[in-house]
Amino acid sequence: MTSQDIANQRLTNQQLGAGRFTRPQQLVSWMGCIRAADYSAAKWAIGARIGGLTDAEVELAFNEGAILRTHILRPEWQFVSPEDIGWMLALTAPPLRTLNREILHRLGIGEKLSRRCKRVMAGALEGGRALTRSELSLVFKEHDLDLGELRVDVLLTDAELDGLICSGPRRGGRFSYMLLDERVPVLPRIDRETALAMLAQKFFASHGPATVEDFLWWSGLRATDGKRSMEMIGRELSSLRVNGRLYWFASTPTASPGPGVSSGLRARSGPGARPGQVRLLPAFDEYTLAYQDKADILPAAYPRTGQNDIVSPVILWQGRVAGTWKSTQSAGKVRIDAMPAWLTDEMDPAALRAAVQEYARFLGKRWVE
Repeated sequence: MTSQDIANQRLTNQQLGAGRFTRPQQLVSWMGCIRAADYSAAKWAIGARIGGLTDAEVELAFNEGAILRTHILRPEWQFVSPEDIGWMLALTAPPLRTLNREILHRLGIGEKLSRRCKRVMAGALEGGRALTRSELSLVFKEHDLDLGELRVDVLLTDAELDGLICSGPRRGGRFSYMLLDERVPVLPRIDRETALAMLAQKFFASHGPATVEDFLWWSGLRATDGKRSMEMIGRELSSLRVNGRLYWFASTPTASPGPGVSSGLRARSGPGARPGQVRLLPAFDEYTLAYQDKADILPAAYPRTGQNDIVSPVILWQGRVAGTWKSTQSAGKVRIDAMPAWLTDEMDPAALRAAVQEYARFLGKRWVE
């Protein structure tokens, strides 16, 4: 196995080849979580993996609660499936909650005040109500809790990590919050050992070939958790040592996608993807950020700095980063400036054009050259 083989297999497992799923919730559950700090970029991360999907369809799935957006793996926003949010929070939230409460303490909010704020929050949201951050801030003020934006933000994150609240539907482009046990009436809960195994299974099936260090980087778990998870599932995976690193991956690319997403595994209508096809990936995409070491997807000419974090929208060619791109949108139109910087002698211009047209189609806009 070479770095190119690793890239090709990751394309398939991350559904950037001929994707198997038809609905956003299926893909999100398969991936485990999808980074969603940049909401628009995260919607395209889903669209890039499901042929024929539109931005409006992803927005609808979010507003209906088929996919949720919360803090779950790291102290950052993630898309997660309703069927996974309960057991994932139980597994990953404790260290994040400790960090968040240290921040609250520095901001002058102790446990007593925090509990009071959460009681007020729960009362305001009870009965299926969805309120924005601004609306919740007004509720706090009505209860003589004038907290300010920063403390409200940290409190909301803490309430998410507690499993009290999660994302509600967007209203006028603004995000709202709802009570988690009302948004997701049935929250499957499993023991910690099983949760460790399930999270690792999801990661190596959807992101493999990858190293244990990649799994820890992606999940935010401790090294001891990574060791224990591999003790439980290592025999179910295949492994190969490449360039001095030990890679793990599902023994077959058709591994079960997990509970709740076993149906509807036909590809949607739309252009069939191939490993050599050009792809426009959004900023903070799982393909570029889920791995601690990026060497397998970076060409030799890519400037190496730090951990080689790739946060910009990138052009992907044969599974490797070939350049960057940006879009400028107006009513009904989108302009896309693609800036190939590496692999330009190899990349097919027609394939790049097709990738640009696919992104414009996803947005429901006309591409302006």
